[in-house]
Amino acid sequence: TAFVVNSPRVRAASACVGGASATCRLTQAQLARSNRQGSHLCATLIGVRTLRAAEWGGDLAKEAQVCAQVVQTASQVCLDLASKMKMADESLGKEMSAGDTQVGMSVIKTGDSTPVTAADFAIQAIIAEELKRAFPNDRFMGEEDAADLRENAALRAMTVEIAQQYTKSSEAEIMSAIDSGVEPPRGHGERVWILDPIDGTKGFMTNQNYIIGLALVVDGEAVVAAMANPRLEEHDVPSIMVAVKDKGLRYWPASGSGPIPAQLTPALQEKKVSWVVKMESLAKFRGPTSQGFPMTELNENGPPWLVSRPMTTGSPMPFGPRCIPDNVCCGAMIKYWCVAQGTAAGFIQYETPLKSWDHACGVLCVIESGGKATDASGNPIRFLDRTFDVDKAVVCSASDAHRNIRLALLDAAKY
Repeated sequence: TAFVVNSPRVRAASACVGGASATCRLTQAQLARSNRQGSHLCATLIGVRTLRAAEWGGDLAKEAQVCAQVVQTASQVCLDLASKMKMADESLGKEMSAGDTQVGMSVIKTGDSTPVTAADFAIQAIIAEELKRAFPNDRFMGEEDAADLRENAALRAMTVEIAQQYTKSSEAEIMSAIDSGVEPPRGHGERVWILDPIDGTKGFMTNQNYIIGLALVVDGEAVVAAMANPRLEEHDVPSIMVAVKDKGLRYWPASGSGPIPAQLTPALQEKKVSWVVKMESLAKFRGPTSQGFPMTELNENGPPWLVSRPMTTGSPMPFGPRCIPDNVCCGAMIKYWCVAQGTAAGFIQYETPLKSWDHACGVLCVIESGGKATDASGNPIRFLDRTFDVDKAVVCSASDAHRNIRLALLDAAKY
C-alpha cells in the first residue's frame, strides 16, 4: 500500500509510527522530493513499521518479543478457561472461600485464603517451557509450585489438559516446568524471569480485572517487562504493554506482531484527559501546587489515585479527606497498569516484604511510560529474591502527574 506523502492519513500514520511507537521518521529531503514530484512514497509505512518493530528494544529486542508472545498465549489460556467457569460473586479483599471454587478448576491455597486456578498452573508451565527454549541459561521464578496439583487430581487433570493444548509435554514434564519456578538464586550477575501467571486471580474468578505479568530481572533490576490485560480484548484496544529499560513502553495486540500505537477505550481516554486538564487549570488559576494552596486541600478537585494496603489499616489522603482513592480490583498489577497508561495519577503500595512477581513488571512499565516508581524515600526498587523490602511503600506517579502530585504521594506514604 502506498500513501500520498502530504495527505492527512500519511501524517497521522507517520506520527503513530515515529512518535508513539518507534524512532521512524521521514526525512525533510524525502518529503520535499516527493512533494516536488507529486509522487507516492515508495516505501510503505506498514513495511517501515514492521522493520522498526523488529528492532525495538535494542540489545533486548529478542527478550521483548518473546515476552510479548508468551503473555499473548497466556491471555488466551485465561479467556478459554473463563468461558467454562462459573463466575463467583464479588466481595471485598483478596481472600475467597472454598464455596467460591469449582472442582477441577480452582482451589483455595493452603494457609493463604487466596484462590489459584488451573489457568495459573498451566500458564506457569507453558511460559517456563517457552523461556527455557528461548533463553536456556536464564533462571525462572514463578509464583506457583505443583504441590497443590499433586494433592488434587481433578485440578491436575485440568491443568495438564489446558497446557497440552499449547505444548507437547507429558504430565510429568508439565509438573516439572511448574516446579522450576522455585529454583533458588544462582548468585551475582544472573538473569531471572519473574512470572505472576495471574495477578488478581480473584478478579479472574469474579469477572473483574486481572493481569498476567512477566519481567526479566538482571542483578535485581527489571530490564524487560510485559503486562497483559485480557479483559481489554473485548474493547478492541491493545491489551498488552511491554517495557524495555531505557527504551520506553510500547503496546501489543492480543495476537499478532507489535508494537502498535497506544489506544484507550473512549471512557478511559476521557478520564485521562479530564484529570490532566483539571490539574493544569487549577495550577494556572488557583495555584494548587504553591504553598498557598496545598495539595491536601484539593479534595474533590484532586486527581484519581490508587492505594493497596491491609483493609484493617486506614488509608492516607494525599489530596484531602474527600479525594478518596479509586477502587480498581484486583491485585497490584492492574494499578500499575492504570498509572502506566495515565488513567491514574499515582499508586501507593503498602506492606513489606512484598512479592517480586507482584511488582517487578509493573514498576518497570510505570518508569518506561515516563512515570516514576520508587519507595517512600525515593530509592529504586530492587528484586533480589522472591520477596523484597522497601522503605514503607512503593510509590508510583504517572508521566502526566505534576511534581507536587508525586511529592504529595511520597509524603502520604510515610505515615
